[in-house]
Amino acid sequence: MITISKSRLKSTMLEVFRKAEESGEEIIVTHFQKPVLRILPFKTTRSVKEAFGDWQNQTPLSKQSKKALLEPTDSDWNFDP
Repeated sequence: MITISKSRLKSTMLEVFRKAEESGEEIIVTHFQKPVLRILPFKTTRSVKEAFGDWQNQTPLSKQSKKALLEPTDSDWNFDP
């Protein structure tokens, strides 16, 4: 996380934005040492862990459910290669 005052940001904005873009860090802008803005880099993709990490190991599955999830579904769709 990059923390910077409004006045410093004004004089170094392009440099700070480039650094945040390359690193993916968010920028916190302060006014008299109080956070007033948060600038987030735009992400086009997220990893599976980023998207579903909070749900990992949160949904209990029975052995039967796990088995059903791992079995091929070709027969269910009448697939004949």
